[in-house]
Amino acid sequence: MTGTGPWVVISDYPAWPSPYFAELERHASPRLRLEFASHLEDLDQRPAGVVNLHRLKRLYREPDGSRTLAAAETMLARLTALRRTGWRVVWTVHNLFPIDGGPPTEADHHAAYGVLRLADAVIAHTHADARHLAMLTRAPIIIAGWGGLTAGTSAVPSQVRALAARIAAAPGSVLMLGNLTAYKGLATAVRAFASHTQGAHLFVVGPAREDVAEFGSMDRVHFHLERISPEHAHVLYHAADAALCPYRTDGPWEFFTRLLYPSSVGTAVGFGTPVIAPDLPAVAEMTGGHPRWLYTPDTGPGPALALAEVEVTRAPRHTVDGARRWQAVLAAYEQLAQVLLAGVTIGSPQVAGEAGMRRRRSRPLSNKETRQVSGNAADRIASVLAERYGLAVQDLVQLPIGQGTINYRATCADREVFVKTYPSGPDLGKEAEAVELSELAHRHGIPATTALRNRSGQVIDATTPAALSVWEWMPGQVVTELSTAQNEQAGHALGRIHALFAGLPASAKPSPEAEKWRHVDLSGLVATIDTLLGVIARRAADGLTDAFDIEAERTLTERRAMLPGIIPKLLTELPRKMTTQVLHGDYSPVNLLFTGDTLSAVLDFRPPEPFLLAYDLGRMAFYPNTVTGDPHWQDAARTLITAYRAANPAVPEADIRGCGRVALLQLLGSLYGVKQHYLKPGLFQDDLDEFWLIRHRTVDTMLRYLPETDALLEDLTTRPPYGLDQQGEQ
Repeated sequence: MTGTGPWVVISDYPAWPSPYFAELERHASPRLRLEFASHLEDLDQRPAGVVNLHRLKRLYREPDGSRTLAAAETMLARLTALRRTGWRVVWTVHNLFPIDGGPPTEADHHAAYGVLRLADAVIAHTHADARHLAMLTRAPIIIAGWGGLTAGTSAVPSQVRALAARIAAAPGSVLMLGNLTAYKGLATAVRAFASHTQGAHLFVVGPAREDVAEFGSMDRVHFHLERISPEHAHVLYHAADAALCPYRTDGPWEFFTRLLYPSSVGTAVGFGTPVIAPDLPAVAEMTGGHPRWLYTPDTGPGPALALAEVEVTRAPRHTVDGARRWQAVLAAYEQLAQVLLAGVTIGSPQVAGEAGMRRRRSRPLSNKETRQVSGNAADRIASVLAERYGLAVQDLVQLPIGQGTINYRATCADREVFVKTYPSGPDLGKEAEAVELSELAHRHGIPATTALRNRSGQVIDATTPAALSVWEWMPGQVVTELSTAQNEQAGHALGRIHALFAGLPASAKPSPEAEKWRHVDLSGLVATIDTLLGVIARRAADGLTDAFDIEAERTLTERRAMLPGIIPKLLTELPRKMTTQVLHGDYSPVNLLFTGDTLSAVLDFRPPEPFLLAYDLGRMAFYPNTVTGDPHWQDAARTLITAYRAANPAVPEADIRGCGRVALLQLLGSLYGVKQHYLKPGLFQDDLDEFWLIRHRTVDTMLRYLPETDALLEDLTTRPPYGLDQQGEQ
């Protein structure tokens, strides 16, 4: 980066002792030319470079400290003037609005949205934040990743060592550390702890703005209301059994439900301390693959604290290389600076790729965010629909769903239809058989989708090089974490599908795939993991490490260690005689549509090739999003399997008993997501990246609770099969 301008962070640091900026400065390469300036006016005498905004509020304050619309307009005008003189504006978004009390004002909105309009790039710490920001700005969004506090080199003061010893000696010690400002909800957290735990101890450490006198009589709550130097915090996190990281989402902090950088969560994860925190998008992402108890913000931390008290001794501890995380963050900064200061527009994925950056391809979240199709693809699809189906296309948008096919919604003169286009390679004959399965299910009253037939009576039209099928548009939406009623509906539908398909001629055939599944190629799996780790190592050697590389290296290393001992043991313990038959083949929440609690559509049946019945059932009952996102995931599995047995009472007990282990074995032997990332990226690779991390955490959770899962499934086999079909007989 020789000859380029500086990267100037607008902050009072080091006069204002920010731990975040201290870490940024400590790990920055000289190539970045990192500098700090207190005010935008300080840039007038510096050579043009990148002006990096972080917390905006101090940039539009009047002398009396108030934030006003006029001051916000002045800030935006100055940024505009800086851009005219060659400066590039980048906002690293920690929080969209100020978090020090009071609802966001008109000035706060004007400042935040104004910066998003004029920024040359926006930096997010997480994919979750990037998804929300993508709805607010046209600027490129760079996901730099995140880092927590790292251990310092100075001697730890005696009082900090003594506090750490007290924490380590206390049973079920929970640490709540930091500046205990209003948005942390200290009083609510302490009361929840006292009322929901039995013998655990809470250590509240750091300056508090709330009066804590009312808690003085609580013998299991301990206050140390003095600031702990960030470089010594690691001693306390290592001593604690868990870290409580509460964030309020009521009133002025409602926007935390959409965008938040929870630094205390990052620090706890970095030091390997299990986390208790609200189930917010960024929190869920940052704690993926890490021991955690997430709670619904509306219910408060009480239930999660109670669960943590019981389970914390079984939670594994995995520390993270904090320095590498910060180096990955700074590498993203460097790569962005190279592009911006070279005068290159980074609006295209190609340029982003040349700069070595990973740019979030935001998955659309609403109809407004789907991508309108133009050019040859639109013309070809419209032509096929007109000539082969008699449909006049008025509008065509690509949908952000599906990894194996490219999918569209077509608005025609009298209806909407779903269009699935197939890549070259798949056996279209088998795909047509899959369509027939969906129609068979529909004819028997299962809410499966139906395909339109072309003028030749075919369900797949292959008259052009890109074959396609056309389907009735179905109402409803995908729900990845199901309610009790939705689990009942999903289990009941799957039971009906299996009962129906059991009588198909193909179900009586042998299942070579099931036999192959029982003979896992462990050496091949290890070799693939080593290949992926090699790619990550080469990226590190080239200075290209990013946030996903760090997570991938950790999870792949853990998976590699699991394979030799766990998979053979689980396979040996699996019942030898288990049912194989024609299945749905891809039954999961992402292939179900719900209207409220009612199942309105079952999508994407696979070709009729017999496989383990327990695969379909276990995959749905122990779906990764459920296991990692629902603290009562075993209750959810019980509900689903109970409804399944009511609809398919003939299912052998061995298939019920074994479905949890089949699901676990399938996850253990799969590198889906991370393999695509490094060897052959999928259509929506960012989604696959997140899914890999969730699947890996699911493996860890299911292994820890395997005895309880086995007991649950054993209990289910001893009960009569009742559910939606027999509710009146209970």
